[in-house]
Amino acid sequence: MQSKAIKVGDLVKMPHSPVYWWGDQVGVIDIVEPEGSSYVTYRVFVPGKGFARFSQTDFVEVISASR
Repeated sequence: MQSKAIKVGDLVKMPHSPVYWWGDQVGVIDIVEPEGSSYVTYRVFVPGKGFARFSQTDFVEVISASR
């Protein structure tokens, strides 16, 4: 997993989890809140599945960074 800035539009892969629905899913970051804060929450949208939130940048793997 990577530790870098994550921004809206990034394509990310969620970590493996046999328990949670988002395990191994790929989605797009659609909300970063509050931007510029020392504690940021990210929301990932997984098409056809839903949304998940996380706060640690090394929780997901960035597959493709937005511009």
